[in-house]
Parts: sequence; C-alpha cells; structure tokens
Amino acid sequence: MVSSGLLFLKLRINMGKILMLSSSLNGQGGIATVVNIYKESGLFSRWPIYHLSTHREGTHFSKIYAFVVSYMRFLVFICRGDIDLVHAHTASRASFWRKSYFIALAKIFKVPVIFHLHGAEFQSFYYAECNSIQKRIVRWILDGCKSVVVLSSQWKTILSEITDGKKITTVFNPITTQEHTPLPHTRDNYSLLFLGRLGKRKGVYDLLEAIANLKSKYPDICLKCGGDGDLEQVKQKSIDLGIDSNLEILGWVSGEEKEALLASSTAYVLPSYNEGLPMGILEAMASGLPVVSTTVGGIPDAIDDGIEGYLLPPGNVDLLTDALDRLLHDADLRRNMGEAGRRKVESTFADKKVMPQIEAIYRELGLKPISEMN
Repeated sequence: MVSSGLLFLKLRINMGKILMLSSSLNGQGGIATVVNIYKESGLFSRWPIYHLSTHREGTHFSKIYAFVVSYMRFLVFICRGDIDLVHAHTASRASFWRKSYFIALAKIFKVPVIFHLHGAEFQSFYYAECNSIQKRIVRWILDGCKSVVVLSSQWKTILSEITDGKKITTVFNPITTQEHTPLPHTRDNYSLLFLGRLGKRKGVYDLLEAIANLKSKYPDICLKCGGDGDLEQVKQKSIDLGIDSNLEILGWVSGEEKEALLASSTAYVLPSYNEGLPMGILEAMASGLPVVSTTVGGIPDAIDDGIEGYLLPPGNVDLLTDALDRLLHDADLRRNMGEAGRRKVESTFADKKVMPQIEAIYRELGLKPISEMN
C-alpha cells in the first residue's frame, strides 16, 4: 500500500496520452465491467491509454486514500504535459463529485475531456438533489467537456436539457459475445434470474410480489437473485409473502458462477425504475435468455417489446406477473425471444460494433492510435 502510494513520485512512468478514469477494474458494478471489456477488446493496446482508478471498495479510509493518491498522480501527469485527453467514466452523486476534481484540473490546463455517463440516477441527482450552486457546477463541468457520451437515446434527451446537445453522443455499452454461448438444452423450466443491487430502484420488491402471484400456478418457480444491497430486507419480504422457499439469494456473482446461471435460467428479469444500460441485460441477451424489464434508460434501445422480451412500465406488478406467466407457459416463445436477443447483441452491442465508435471520438479530438504514431 505504501509503495503504491509513492508511485506518483517517480520521475516518469510509461504512460499513454489518453488518461482513462474510472472505479477500480477489480471492483463490482457496471463501469468496471465496461472498462474491462474495453481493455479485453484491445482498446488499450491500440491506443495510448493509461488507466487511473479513482475509487475502490473497502473502508472509508481506503477509499479516501485511493482518491488522494490518484489525484496526486493525475496532478503530476498533467503538470508535465503527459496527458492529451481525459476519458472520465462517471455515475452520479459521489462518483460525479470525485471525477469533477479531475475534470476541473484538466479544464484549467486546457486538456480536453470526454465525460462518459453511466449513472442511472443522474437525472434525479441533478434536479432533485443538487442545490442551485451545485447545479451550476454540474453544468460548468459538462459544458467544459469536449464530448459527452451517454448510453441511450433517452439519456441523450435528458442530458441535452442540462448541457449543449450538439456534443452529446450515444454509445452503447459493449458486450463480448464470445464469452456468452447460448445453451438452451440446459435450461430449467421455472428459474428466473435477477442480477443487480437488491433494492427498490431495481424493482426487486415488485418482482417478489409477482412471484407470489405466480406461485399457485407454478409451485416450483424459483427466483435467483445475484447481487448486493438489501439482502435481509428482501429475505424478510419473501417470508412475508410466503415465497421464501422459492427465493435464492446468492450474493454477488461473477465469472463461471454467473455464466452457469445465465446458461441454466428460464428468463432474465430486471423491473427497474431507472437505469443506464444494464450490462446484465446485455449478458442475458448474449446468452440467449428472454428478458422482462422496463421502459427506462437505455433498456428500450436493447429490447423491442415482444421481440427480445417484454418491456413494462416500472411499478406495474400485474403486467409484470402477466409477462412472466406468458414466458413460463411457452417454451417456444422463450426460445424465439432468446434467439432474437442474441442476434440483437451481435448486430448492435458486440464489442466489434461499439469500440469503433469510441475510437472515432478519439480521432475527432485529435488523437491517433499507436500504429499511426511516429
């Protein structure tokens, strides 16, 4: 820990001209997943990119320490003129305020910035939680960025009301399709999969009520929830509804365990109240799973209602129950929707489709890939 904290004191590091800011690549959550896919797809080898973690999981002290060390390293790099572009991946609230320190310094030194928004709650953060001074700071940060990248057409509309819409670009989250191979013959008949932070925003309590509605018709129905969040509250709610035997709370899942769940489940369900573009939905589609979700954030860009799955207004338990009933009842429907989802991912969200869009932004801002450098 001490040695890593002294890295910024080194006279020089072998870094690139693009500095990418995000949470730790070893952490949980959508931003880490997306940036890891960027790296795995070869973006970091094609372009002179150096990654800097501004946040990591752990104690309050370790989070502050990680931020301070990263900011001091950033200060050294930018004062030396080592950075030609900052690519900042951010969400809302603390994530935004952390990145704002880096972006403000980049603006002072006239280094162009890409503001890449992943936050599902940025709209409520700005309009409901920021006071007038904080709103001015948010607008100052956004207005000073050379490019603002959002995950969906809905988010482009939302951000265009806060900053100049001319520089807002929609770039979908990428997915590596090779890692998700559909195996329909291994699927259970009544197993529903939920991946994400367990809580109200993701609609997990609505999903529990839908399971309670379906239990009499499908006694063997099983809801598998992978993620952190309100684990005890969700467990208690299932007891209150009499479906605790139909619920499996798995905690955070990743790697082979997640792939096994995607391969064996009947359908993927995420009845969220707000979203960016959930990686779980893209992973489910790549795995050939039909999806039941809501008409929020970037989800309608991924799912056409009745084609790759069903889209519902958030909070409508009756419609959620009906959609799940139709999928559980019809194996052919599930298979057709799953196959359509796989095709959609390959045509629109595969890394080979998305990464050229990021690279085009780099070129527009005057950067060159390593292969074209002298």
